[in-house]
Amino acid sequence: MAKLDHPNILRLHECFETIDNLYLILELCTGGELLDKLNNQPNHSFSEARTRKLVHDMLGAVRYCHDHHIVHRDLKLENFLFENSSSTSELKLIDFGLSCYFNPTDILQEAVGTPYYVAPEVLAKRYNEKCDIWSIGVMAYMLLSGVPPFYGADDNAVLKVVKTGKFVFHPAIFDSISAAGKDFISRCLAMNPEGRLSAAEAQKHPWLLSGGEGNSEPVSPDIVRKLRGFVDRKPLSRLFMEVLSHTLSTRDNLTEIRREFAKIDTDESGEISYEDLKQALRHRSFSDADLNALYATMDVEHMGKIRYHEFIASVMDASIVKEENLRVAFDKLSRHSEFITVDDIRDLLGKDATPEEMNRLLDNYMGPSSRLSYADVSNERSDLNIIDLKF
Repeated sequence: MAKLDHPNILRLHECFETIDNLYLILELCTGGELLDKLNNQPNHSFSEARTRKLVHDMLGAVRYCHDHHIVHRDLKLENFLFENSSSTSELKLIDFGLSCYFNPTDILQEAVGTPYYVAPEVLAKRYNEKCDIWSIGVMAYMLLSGVPPFYGADDNAVLKVVKTGKFVFHPAIFDSISAAGKDFISRCLAMNPEGRLSAAEAQKHPWLLSGGEGNSEPVSPDIVRKLRGFVDRKPLSRLFMEVLSHTLSTRDNLTEIRREFAKIDTDESGEISYEDLKQALRHRSFSDADLNALYATMDVEHMGKIRYHEFIASVMDASIVKEENLRVAFDKLSRHSEFITVDDIRDLLGKDATPEEMNRLLDNYMGPSSRLSYADVSNERSDLNIIDLKF
């Protein structure tokens, strides 16, 4: 979870370990489970348009996991939470207790999951990451109908039906559902995983594309202006902004930033490539040199892709930064001590940081004491200019 950075995946902020317990500090979600939302709907089902949006968001999270060689293995309606109770709330994938890394050439063999949602090949103990797509198909079926496609009196009966892979679209419910919607479910619930959609293929299915979830609008002029300004910020300032971005949430007015991120992430991978950025800014008078400098500056973690919170750091507005955000960011950087030290910066950059990179970051900042106090980084009039709240 610490390595995942996607708007539809629950954030793990920190963890603490004692002799007896492991404590996970997680992003707060107050909107409830998707299953509860479904049960509270008229007829215990969502409209096709609403279902399409929910499946689109779920698939985004799953695609991102698979691209990073992580299979969830326990996708179910209970494991998707709404961040808040608003109608525009983000959906968050949670509970990575059964997830694992996978190699595309490996066969997974551990039988795990939840009976209603588990793929038949998991029960046979020979499967790959496409077991998650089976679960997506089950959830899409349930969101549209209010009932599972594979049902039995108890878990054993359910698993027996799952093993057959046979399900039906009940006419009383599914006659009003589009052919594309039923085809999407059928292709997710293909018995043979080789014939089943991958997460990336599922995102391109006509049913999802018909909902217009993709965004072809140009990037807003305000975002372009902020991207230009980010390049000119001092190196340590940019690094602090990236840490600060992780203290924000949708309640901090990130909805517009999320929308702009989606405009640039045209293949819906959950990350921005150089080509994505080049295409988005092609009519904005950015030279190749400008683009190269911007991309290198935004890619704080040197991953070769712009991650979601790196984008937030590049375009966030001072108006959404509160005192509590600054304090949390400082505590994270300083490891809950009174000062940020050179060692803290080095640890944040990682063992691959070069001496040149360290010198560039620390130049004119740390001074003879080689440390920064909270006052240094929170005062907009500070000569250190680390945050510069007037950006």
